[in-house]
Amino acid sequence: MVLADVIALAMVPINLVWEVIRAVWFNVFDGRFMPVKDLRGKKVLLTGGAMGLGREMCLALATKGVELIIWDIDEKGAEETARMARTNGTRVHVRRVDLASRTDIEAAAKEFKEKHAEPDIIINNAGIAQQKYFAEKKDHLIEATIRVNLLAHFWVAKAFLPGLLRRDSGHIVCIASAAGLFGCSGMSDYSASKSGAISLQEALEVECKVLGKEGVRFTTVCPGYVATRLTSADNLPAAQTKELMNPTFVAQRIVRAVEQEQGLLCLPATFYFLIAIKGVLPRSLYQRLLVALLWKEQQEENTLYGYNRTPHPSQTPPVNPLNNNVFKGE
Repeated sequence: MVLADVIALAMVPINLVWEVIRAVWFNVFDGRFMPVKDLRGKKVLLTGGAMGLGREMCLALATKGVELIIWDIDEKGAEETARMARTNGTRVHVRRVDLASRTDIEAAAKEFKEKHAEPDIIINNAGIAQQKYFAEKKDHLIEATIRVNLLAHFWVAKAFLPGLLRRDSGHIVCIASAAGLFGCSGMSDYSASKSGAISLQEALEVECKVLGKEGVRFTTVCPGYVATRLTSADNLPAAQTKELMNPTFVAQRIVRAVEQEQGLLCLPATFYFLIAIKGVLPRSLYQRLLVALLWKEQQEENTLYGYNRTPHPSQTPPVNPLNNNVFKGE
Protein backbone atom coordinates (compact mmCIF):
# COMPACT_ATOMS: atom_id res chain seq x y z
CA MET A 1 0.00 0.00 0.00
CA VAL A 2 1.47 3.30 -1.08
CA LEU A 3 1.58 6.39 1.12
CA ALA A 4 -1.22 8.05 -0.85
CA ASP A 5 -3.55 5.14 -0.09
CA VAL A 6 -2.71 5.27 3.61
CA ILE A 7 -3.42 9.00 3.72
CA ALA A 8 -6.70 8.50 1.86
CA LEU A 9 -7.84 5.83 4.33
CA ALA A 10 -6.87 7.99 7.28
CA MET A 11 -8.87 10.90 5.91
CA VAL A 12 -12.13 8.92 5.77
CA PRO A 13 -12.86 8.98 9.53
CA ILE A 14 -11.46 12.50 9.83
CA ASN A 15 -13.82 13.76 7.12
CA LEU A 16 -16.70 11.86 8.70
CA VAL A 17 -16.11 13.42 12.11
CA TRP A 18 -15.79 16.88 10.52
CA GLU A 19 -19.07 16.52 8.64
CA VAL A 20 -20.86 15.44 11.85
CA ILE A 21 -19.41 18.40 13.78
CA ARG A 22 -20.34 20.75 10.94
CA ALA A 23 -23.92 19.46 10.80
CA VAL A 24 -24.36 19.75 14.57
CA TRP A 25 -22.93 23.26 14.52
CA PHE A 26 -25.38 24.35 11.82
CA ASN A 27 -28.33 22.69 13.57
CA VAL A 28 -27.56 23.88 17.08
CA PHE A 29 -25.63 27.11 16.61
CA ASP A 30 -27.18 28.25 13.30
CA GLY A 31 -23.82 28.16 11.50
CA ARG A 32 -22.42 31.13 13.41
CA PHE A 33 -18.71 31.82 12.89
CA MET A 34 -18.45 29.28 10.05
CA PRO A 35 -16.38 30.43 7.04
CA VAL A 36 -18.22 31.88 4.03
CA LYS A 37 -17.40 31.89 0.34
CA ASP A 38 -17.16 35.07 -1.72
CA LEU A 39 -20.16 35.60 -4.02
CA ARG A 40 -18.79 38.66 -5.82
CA GLY A 41 -19.14 38.39 -9.58
CA LYS A 42 -21.23 35.22 -9.43
CA LYS A 43 -24.13 34.92 -11.85
CA VAL A 44 -27.24 34.04 -9.84
CA LEU A 45 -30.42 32.80 -11.51
CA LEU A 46 -33.43 33.15 -9.21
CA THR A 47 -36.97 32.08 -10.07
CA GLY A 48 -39.98 33.78 -8.53
CA GLY A 49 -38.29 37.05 -7.68
CA ALA A 50 -41.22 39.40 -8.28
CA MET A 51 -42.33 39.61 -4.66
CA GLY A 52 -42.18 38.11 -1.20
CA LEU A 53 -39.25 35.94 -0.20
CA GLY A 54 -37.88 35.94 -3.75
CA ARG A 55 -37.66 39.72 -3.77
CA GLU A 56 -36.02 39.76 -0.33
CA MET A 57 -33.43 37.23 -1.49
CA CYS A 58 -32.66 39.38 -4.53
CA LEU A 59 -32.11 42.40 -2.30
CA ALA A 60 -29.91 40.39 0.09
CA LEU A 61 -27.87 39.01 -2.82
CA ALA A 62 -27.51 42.50 -4.31
CA THR A 63 -25.38 43.48 -1.32
CA LYS A 64 -22.98 40.63 -2.13
CA GLY A 65 -21.87 41.93 -5.52
CA VAL A 66 -23.54 39.25 -7.65
CA GLU A 67 -25.09 39.56 -11.10
CA LEU A 68 -28.79 38.73 -10.83
CA ILE A 69 -31.03 37.12 -13.42
CA ILE A 70 -34.69 37.00 -12.35
CA TRP A 71 -37.28 34.71 -13.91
CA ASP A 72 -40.94 35.29 -13.05
CA ILE A 73 -44.29 35.24 -14.78
CA ASP A 74 -44.99 38.62 -13.11
CA GLU A 75 -42.66 40.74 -15.23
CA LYS A 76 -43.82 44.01 -13.72
CA GLY A 77 -43.12 42.79 -10.19
CA ALA A 78 -39.74 41.40 -11.26
CA GLU A 79 -38.81 44.75 -12.82
CA GLU A 80 -39.67 46.47 -9.55
CA THR A 81 -37.41 44.02 -7.71
CA ALA A 82 -34.66 44.75 -10.23
CA ARG A 83 -35.07 48.49 -9.73
CA MET A 84 -34.69 48.05 -5.97
CA ALA A 85 -31.66 45.80 -6.33
CA ARG A 86 -29.91 48.16 -8.75
CA THR A 87 -29.68 50.82 -6.06
CA ASN A 88 -26.67 48.83 -4.82
CA GLY A 89 -25.04 49.05 -8.24
CA THR A 90 -25.99 45.43 -8.98
CA ARG A 91 -26.42 44.24 -12.55
CA VAL A 92 -29.92 42.76 -12.83
CA HIS A 93 -31.67 41.15 -15.79
CA VAL A 94 -35.35 40.23 -15.92
CA ARG A 95 -37.01 37.64 -18.14
CA ARG A 96 -40.70 36.79 -18.11
CA VAL A 97 -40.93 33.02 -17.68
CA ASP A 98 -43.94 30.87 -16.96
CA LEU A 99 -42.45 28.33 -14.53
CA ALA A 100 -45.46 26.07 -15.10
CA SER A 101 -44.39 25.61 -18.75
CA ARG A 102 -41.52 23.30 -19.73
CA THR A 103 -41.22 24.88 -23.17
CA ASP A 104 -41.05 28.37 -21.66
CA ILE A 105 -38.30 27.27 -19.27
CA GLU A 106 -36.35 25.63 -22.11
CA ALA A 107 -36.59 28.76 -24.26
CA ALA A 108 -35.50 30.99 -21.38
CA ALA A 109 -32.57 28.68 -20.58
CA LYS A 110 -31.41 28.75 -24.20
CA GLU A 111 -31.56 32.55 -24.17
CA PHE A 112 -29.73 32.63 -20.82
CA LYS A 113 -26.82 30.60 -22.19
CA GLU A 114 -26.57 32.84 -25.24
CA LYS A 115 -26.45 36.00 -23.12
CA HIS A 116 -24.80 34.95 -19.87
CA ALA A 117 -23.10 31.58 -20.54
CA GLU A 118 -23.80 29.39 -17.49
CA PRO A 119 -25.15 30.39 -14.05
CA ASP A 120 -22.95 29.94 -10.99
CA ILE A 121 -25.85 29.72 -8.56
CA ILE A 122 -29.42 28.61 -9.28
CA ILE A 123 -32.14 29.37 -6.74
CA ASN A 124 -35.40 27.54 -7.44
CA ASN A 125 -37.80 29.70 -5.47
CA ALA A 126 -41.00 30.08 -7.51
CA GLY A 127 -43.98 28.48 -5.80
CA ILE A 128 -47.76 28.57 -5.45
CA ALA A 129 -50.11 27.21 -2.78
CA GLN A 130 -53.78 26.79 -1.98
CA GLN A 131 -54.90 26.22 1.61
CA LYS A 132 -57.92 23.92 1.44
CA TYR A 133 -58.79 20.46 2.64
CA PHE A 134 -58.06 17.87 -0.04
CA ALA A 135 -61.68 17.19 -0.96
CA GLU A 136 -62.15 20.91 -1.74
CA LYS A 137 -59.11 21.37 -3.97
CA LYS A 138 -59.63 22.18 -7.65
CA ASP A 139 -57.97 19.72 -10.03
CA HIS A 140 -56.38 22.37 -12.22
CA LEU A 141 -54.84 24.06 -9.18
CA ILE A 142 -53.39 20.75 -7.97
CA GLU A 143 -51.77 20.30 -11.39
CA ALA A 144 -50.46 23.87 -11.41
CA THR A 145 -48.96 23.40 -7.94
CA ILE A 146 -47.04 20.30 -9.09
CA ARG A 147 -45.87 22.00 -12.29
CA VAL A 148 -44.54 25.15 -10.58
CA ASN A 149 -43.33 23.72 -7.27
CA LEU A 150 -41.80 20.49 -8.55
CA LEU A 151 -41.60 19.97 -12.30
CA ALA A 152 -39.98 23.39 -12.83
CA HIS A 153 -37.05 22.14 -10.72
CA PHE A 154 -36.65 19.22 -13.13
CA TRP A 155 -36.63 21.41 -16.24
CA VAL A 156 -34.23 23.97 -14.74
CA ALA A 157 -31.87 21.18 -13.70
CA LYS A 158 -32.12 19.53 -17.14
CA ALA A 159 -31.12 22.84 -18.72
CA PHE A 160 -28.20 23.79 -16.49
CA LEU A 161 -26.90 20.79 -14.51
CA PRO A 162 -24.86 19.39 -17.45
CA GLY A 163 -22.89 22.65 -17.56
CA LEU A 164 -22.28 22.55 -13.81
CA LEU A 165 -21.04 18.97 -14.13
CA ARG A 166 -18.65 19.87 -16.95
CA ARG A 167 -17.14 22.64 -14.82
CA ASP A 168 -17.47 20.67 -11.58
CA SER A 169 -18.62 23.85 -9.89
CA GLY A 170 -21.85 25.68 -9.14
CA HIS A 171 -24.59 25.67 -6.57
CA ILE A 172 -28.26 24.63 -6.78
CA VAL A 173 -30.56 25.99 -4.08
CA CYS A 174 -34.04 24.57 -3.53
CA ILE A 175 -36.47 26.74 -1.60
CA ALA A 176 -38.67 23.94 -0.33
CA SER A 177 -40.74 24.09 2.84
CA ALA A 178 -41.26 22.48 6.21
CA ALA A 179 -44.44 21.21 4.53
CA GLY A 180 -42.20 18.90 2.49
CA LEU A 181 -40.71 17.33 5.61
CA PHE A 182 -44.05 16.09 6.94
CA GLY A 183 -47.59 16.19 5.60
CA CYS A 184 -49.43 19.42 6.33
CA SER A 185 -53.14 19.60 6.98
CA GLY A 186 -54.92 21.60 4.29
CA MET A 187 -51.83 21.62 2.03
CA SER A 188 -51.69 18.09 0.62
CA ASP A 189 -50.70 19.10 -2.92
CA TYR A 190 -48.22 21.68 -1.65
CA SER A 191 -46.68 19.16 0.77
CA ALA A 192 -46.39 16.58 -2.00
CA SER A 193 -44.75 19.06 -4.38
CA LYS A 194 -42.24 20.26 -1.78
CA SER A 195 -41.46 16.73 -0.63
CA GLY A 196 -40.75 15.85 -4.25
CA ALA A 197 -38.49 18.87 -4.64
CA ILE A 198 -36.53 17.85 -1.54
CA SER A 199 -36.15 14.29 -2.85
CA LEU A 200 -35.05 15.54 -6.28
CA GLN A 201 -32.44 17.74 -4.65
CA GLU A 202 -31.12 14.83 -2.58
CA ALA A 203 -31.01 12.53 -5.62
CA LEU A 204 -29.09 15.07 -7.71
CA GLU A 205 -26.62 15.57 -4.87
CA VAL A 206 -26.06 11.81 -4.59
CA GLU A 207 -25.59 11.52 -8.38
CA CYS A 208 -22.96 14.26 -8.30
CA LYS A 209 -21.06 12.38 -5.60
CA VAL A 210 -21.30 9.13 -7.59
CA LEU A 211 -19.91 10.98 -10.62
CA GLY A 212 -17.11 12.46 -8.52
CA LYS A 213 -18.39 16.02 -9.05
CA GLU A 214 -17.89 17.24 -5.50
CA GLY A 215 -17.59 20.83 -6.72
CA VAL A 216 -21.33 21.06 -7.44
CA ARG A 217 -23.00 22.08 -4.20
CA PHE A 218 -26.60 21.81 -3.04
CA THR A 219 -28.62 23.68 -0.41
CA THR A 220 -32.18 22.73 0.52
CA VAL A 221 -34.20 25.28 2.51
CA CYS A 222 -37.22 24.24 4.58
CA PRO A 223 -38.81 27.25 6.29
CA GLY A 224 -42.07 27.42 8.16
CA TYR A 225 -44.60 30.14 7.39
CA VAL A 226 -43.04 33.37 6.14
CA ALA A 227 -45.00 36.63 5.94
CA THR A 228 -45.60 36.88 2.18
CA ARG A 229 -48.60 36.90 -0.14
CA LEU A 230 -48.70 33.09 0.07
CA THR A 231 -49.50 33.49 3.77
CA SER A 232 -52.03 36.29 3.35
CA ALA A 233 -55.35 36.22 5.14
CA ASP A 234 -57.02 34.67 2.09
CA ASN A 235 -54.61 31.73 2.07
CA LEU A 236 -54.32 30.89 5.76
CA PRO A 237 -56.81 30.49 8.58
CA ALA A 238 -56.68 33.22 11.18
CA ALA A 239 -55.19 30.91 13.81
CA GLN A 240 -52.12 30.44 11.62
CA THR A 241 -51.40 34.08 10.83
CA LYS A 242 -50.50 35.04 14.39
CA GLU A 243 -46.79 34.32 14.23
CA LEU A 244 -44.97 34.53 10.89
CA MET A 245 -41.27 34.75 10.16
CA ASN A 246 -39.92 38.00 8.81
CA PRO A 247 -39.07 37.50 5.09
CA THR A 248 -36.03 39.78 5.31
CA PHE A 249 -34.58 37.67 8.10
CA VAL A 250 -35.32 34.43 6.23
CA ALA A 251 -33.77 35.75 3.00
CA GLN A 252 -30.60 36.85 4.77
CA ARG A 253 -30.32 33.48 6.47
CA ILE A 254 -30.72 31.69 3.13
CA VAL A 255 -27.97 33.78 1.55
CA ARG A 256 -25.68 32.94 4.46
CA ALA A 257 -26.50 29.23 3.97
CA VAL A 258 -25.38 29.58 0.34
CA GLU A 259 -22.20 31.36 1.40
CA GLN A 260 -21.47 28.59 3.91
CA GLU A 261 -22.54 25.79 1.53
CA GLN A 262 -24.96 24.48 4.14
CA GLY A 263 -26.70 21.37 2.87
CA LEU A 264 -29.99 21.70 4.76
CA LEU A 265 -31.44 24.81 6.35
CA CYS A 266 -34.56 24.51 8.49
CA LEU A 267 -36.22 27.58 9.95
CA PRO A 268 -36.88 27.56 12.81
CA ALA A 269 -34.43 24.98 14.18
CA THR A 270 -37.33 23.11 15.83
CA PHE A 271 -37.79 21.28 12.55
CA TYR A 272 -34.42 19.55 12.89
CA PHE A 273 -35.82 17.88 16.01
CA LEU A 274 -39.02 16.85 14.22
CA ILE A 275 -36.95 15.33 11.39
CA ALA A 276 -34.80 13.42 13.86
CA ILE A 277 -37.70 11.80 15.71
CA LYS A 278 -39.75 11.01 12.59
CA GLY A 279 -37.95 7.71 12.06
CA VAL A 280 -38.02 6.79 15.74
CA LEU A 281 -41.59 7.35 16.90
CA PRO A 282 -44.50 5.16 15.74
CA ARG A 283 -46.29 6.84 12.84
CA SER A 284 -49.58 7.37 14.69
CA LEU A 285 -47.81 8.87 17.70
CA TYR A 286 -45.70 11.12 15.49
CA GLN A 287 -48.77 12.43 13.68
CA ARG A 288 -50.56 13.12 16.95
CA LEU A 289 -47.47 15.02 18.08
CA LEU A 290 -47.53 17.13 14.89
CA VAL A 291 -51.19 17.97 15.41
CA ALA A 292 -50.54 18.93 19.02
CA LEU A 293 -47.50 21.07 18.16
CA LEU A 294 -48.49 22.61 14.84
CA TRP A 295 -52.21 22.34 14.12
CA LYS A 296 -53.98 22.29 17.46
CA GLU A 297 -55.66 25.64 16.84
CA GLN A 298 -56.74 24.55 13.36
CA GLN A 299 -58.18 21.35 14.80
CA GLU A 300 -60.04 23.21 17.51
CA GLU A 301 -61.35 26.03 15.35
CA ASN A 302 -61.78 24.06 12.11
CA THR A 303 -61.08 27.33 10.35
CA LEU A 304 -60.16 26.42 6.80
CA TYR A 305 -62.23 27.66 3.85
CA GLY A 306 -65.48 25.78 3.55
CA TYR A 307 -65.37 24.66 7.16
CA ASN A 308 -67.06 27.49 9.06
CA ARG A 309 -64.41 30.04 8.23
CA THR A 310 -65.54 33.58 7.48
CA PRO A 311 -63.15 35.05 4.87
CA HIS A 312 -61.76 38.47 5.65
CA PRO A 313 -60.08 41.03 3.38
CA SER A 314 -56.86 39.91 1.74
CA GLN A 315 -53.81 41.38 3.40
CA THR A 316 -50.31 40.34 4.34
CA PRO A 317 -50.43 39.53 8.04
CA PRO A 318 -48.46 41.81 10.37
CA VAL A 319 -45.02 40.58 11.37
CA ASN A 320 -43.85 40.79 14.92
CA PRO A 321 -40.41 42.48 14.59
CA LEU A 322 -39.24 40.65 17.70
CA ASN A 323 -40.29 37.31 16.27
CA ASN A 324 -38.00 36.74 13.30
CA ASN A 325 -37.23 33.16 14.19
CA VAL A 326 -40.41 31.83 15.74
CA PHE A 327 -42.89 29.52 14.09
CA LYS A 328 -46.35 28.58 15.23
CA GLY A 329 -49.09 26.61 13.61
CA GLU A 330 -48.22 25.41 10.11
